[in-house]
Amino acid sequence: MAFGKKIRACLTAGMLAGGLLLSGCTAAPLLSQREIVRAAFFQQQGARSAVFLLLADSAQNAEGQQPAYKVVTSHGDNPEQALEKAENSLEGQVFYGLLDLATFPTQYNWQNVVDTARLLYDKTKPAPQMILFLMDEMPEQQLVKNAGDLYEEMEKAQVRYDLKNGLQTVFSEKNECALPVWQGTEYGFSFLQKDKEPLMVKEAIAAQLAAVLSEQSDRLECLFDQESAALQTQTYVQYCADQVGQNELRLTLIDPEIRDISGEGREPVQLQQLLCNELQQVFADFTRNLYTDQFDPFRTGIWVAAQSGSQKPVPQPSLMIHLEP
Repeated sequence: MAFGKKIRACLTAGMLAGGLLLSGCTAAPLLSQREIVRAAFFQQQGARSAVFLLLADSAQNAEGQQPAYKVVTSHGDNPEQALEKAENSLEGQVFYGLLDLATFPTQYNWQNVVDTARLLYDKTKPAPQMILFLMDEMPEQQLVKNAGDLYEEMEKAQVRYDLKNGLQTVFSEKNECALPVWQGTEYGFSFLQKDKEPLMVKEAIAAQLAAVLSEQSDRLECLFDQESAALQTQTYVQYCADQVGQNELRLTLIDPEIRDISGEGREPVQLQQLLCNELQQVFADFTRNLYTDQFDPFRTGIWVAAQSGSQKPVPQPSLMIHLEP
């Protein structure tokens, strides 16, 4: 009986394999047969587009050199053409399932960002988890040489600052989006609107507050008071409104670590007041420059509408800061 069962099992497996071949179905290629893309760096070089794909180098990785990468570069009249040419130059099947980083040029306007993000989404859907940065143009040879190191530095920054965005960030609002800007060990932040020039903030405390209020981070780690004090804290943002027409955000700093690095020996209460004053000033600059027309970068309009019906334009929000021990 056991022998008969084995024969039937073999016949069943053979028939299944034959059925797959006849139906045109083939097994998916192994990872070793694929070109595994880990990062995509898009660049704008004058009127031309360039893409740099950072690939896992399976040959070197197999030899124990971890991690190992290779870079494929291509140019085109637009990002789509450049990406297609890069893919066509590869020997194996392109695999985007492990793509976890993409950068777009800081020269991009809102439409450019949306179009390139849509291109990536179509290539990678169901889209993997990834982090997006805007990045200044870098000389081509330098980017090819340092792409692996740059990728790892950006990955570390993402963990350090607890950045969270992705392709869904670009599509979540109809005519606007916001993204962090790569600046080495720190990051800036850029607000983009349809048919308008991007508004970028470069100072660390301003960029990080923007990311927190835009729900792309829940951490502040920066210097303040002219770099005489240091802050590290987790954050929590709530919408608060005790009366109709009020538009207020409450920023909670959870067990903040505030250190005086000036050598002056200032008291904690004084440092806390200096920090709150600076955060309020940064926020005032945001609201003055951002809350114009229909732009609502911190998504308070939905709460205002829930309170008092549709209200356009959204009134400038205020900020309340709470330090939680």
